[in-house]
Amino acid sequence: MLKNLQLTPGLERLLVILLLGIFLVQGGAALVHMSATGDETHYLGMGRYLIRHQKWDLGDALAQPPLSYYLHSIPLLPLSIDDRLFSIPDINARGRAIMESHPDDIVLILARIPILLLATALGWIVFCWGKRAYGSAGGLLALFLYAFHPVLIGNAVLITPDLCLTFFSTLTLYLFWKYRSSPRWTHCVAIGGALGLSLLSKYSAVLVAAAISIIVLALPAIRRFRPKTDSRWRLRNLVLILATAVLVVNAGYLFQGTFVQLKEINFRSSLFHSFGRISIIRDMPLPIPQPFVLGLDLQQSVIEDGFVGYMLGEKAQRGWFHYYIVAFFVKSPVPFLLFIMLVVWMGRDRLQWIILVPLLIFLLYFGAVRLSRGVRYILPVYPLLCVWISQIAPQWREWPFARELRWGVLFLLAWYAAGTIRVAPYYLAYFNEIAGGPNNGINLLYESDFDWGQELKGLSAYLKNKNIDRVKLACFSTADPAHYGIRFEPLPCEIPGKRETGVIAASATVLQTWGCYDWLKGYKPVDKVGYTIFIYNIPSANEGR
Repeated sequence: MLKNLQLTPGLERLLVILLLGIFLVQGGAALVHMSATGDETHYLGMGRYLIRHQKWDLGDALAQPPLSYYLHSIPLLPLSIDDRLFSIPDINARGRAIMESHPDDIVLILARIPILLLATALGWIVFCWGKRAYGSAGGLLALFLYAFHPVLIGNAVLITPDLCLTFFSTLTLYLFWKYRSSPRWTHCVAIGGALGLSLLSKYSAVLVAAAISIIVLALPAIRRFRPKTDSRWRLRNLVLILATAVLVVNAGYLFQGTFVQLKEINFRSSLFHSFGRISIIRDMPLPIPQPFVLGLDLQQSVIEDGFVGYMLGEKAQRGWFHYYIVAFFVKSPVPFLLFIMLVVWMGRDRLQWIILVPLLIFLLYFGAVRLSRGVRYILPVYPLLCVWISQIAPQWREWPFARELRWGVLFLLAWYAAGTIRVAPYYLAYFNEIAGGPNNGINLLYESDFDWGQELKGLSAYLKNKNIDRVKLACFSTADPAHYGIRFEPLPCEIPGKRETGVIAASATVLQTWGCYDWLKGYKPVDKVGYTIFIYNIPSANEGR
């Protein structure tokens, strides 16, 4: 049956529409289900402020480049939101106030829609790349893997910059690959434009620029290793790409602070302070906007200060080098990992440098700086892997034991889809079967890899269903639980911990990392909400445990 299956153009279009529709439905379910996650409150509405005032005078406006701010704020422009709210100094209090300005979470839901649409468009790019590289079957396989990957779905509806970076970095690398054998100046401008939009999405896009630079500069060595490498790229092409990207970045910041000198900037990080002391550099006018430089410096200072990490039951102040390798393996569906192994074993195009170099750079960089914050930091590698895996599609008929392997692939695809559907809409909490699934998440990873405050809506529904009027709450969230109809009193956070009684709801991240709730580990939860909020009913002392 598989051998005789023919993909007509009409059937191909139907399958593409179906898969994109499935992705959109899954994303829509997550979009409506999740309450505001950790970073969303202080990003909310920032683009509206920047568009209207064209000023980067709010401190957290520098936390990320502005493109994701602009995109998620487009639906908010017609809404009535008091501009005075942006003067609230506490960034999370400001976000909560903006959310309260309209009922039923409408502000957050509207802000998430452009990101979901962008993620759906990314699925189309993945299909186009897979099809161009490996035929229609390859494109459909790449899109299937994309449409059912729980990490991609979970991050496709958040107003964080990770999906925005993933879209434009994938577009950049696709165009770089597409024009690899004919680098005309128009092609370089297109690639540079996409790279500029990547840099406007998230500061870590400099890794994409580094990857392209490394590939172009290393081509002579690659040609010795692979004589048939069909690339005519030269240094002048790279210069044009980078120059175009710089121009786009300047346009994104409305050319504010361009050509400022380093000596005029007060840096926070040791690294940028060091640059500022080099006489040749400090007097040089920078061709990039001052807010972009300040944002890079801010993120570098965060890296230098370090973040508490949590992995496999252990805490560390500065994280681990191998965190992202471990996180990738426990948060990727088992069939996805098996497909990677299959490509390594039998793939004819396994050394696809335009895919593998960025992948290695992202993993090595975030491992080296030990910023163990979640797989969203390496989100751009997932669409690349979907395309890379799709090379097995045109090889099916040539495999030894081809019939058995084809049926094995179909089994893996069914397992892959079923595992993602089964966890819906709790995609952020996904862990594969080998890791013990989402029920074991509290022992594996934390924050955006498991509990990022996304289950307050679920907790509200749970309390109403159980007729619980009031709860003692310890939740890792920047949102206001009362916004979701939760009547609560904060569970005291004291060290040494003080035993409390009654109905208690505690989320996984506070149990894992805060320390003041370790006393709760002596009690067994009576229930769980969305895998990440644990419900306790602790009797008073005279009732016993």
